[in-house]
Amino acid sequence: MSTVLTGNALSRFQLCALKSAVKLEDKGMKRHGKSATMIVKQMFNLPVGTPRSQLIERLEQEIKEFV
Repeated sequence: MSTVLTGNALSRFQLCALKSAVKLEDKGMKRHGKSATMIVKQMFNLPVGTPRSQLIERLEQEIKEFV
């Protein structure tokens, strides 16, 4: 059995995945390619020095808007 995400559900899933990835990066996990932190900063046009805690808060706000 599989589930298909479309429209707003897909966007909400992407934001949830990015939030989890930023939290993991905050704890020390690394990944290849662009970091989730940089993806979120570019997505919301935030300056480079924005702390991860503020990124997580911003993602949580965006996720609540989809509910």
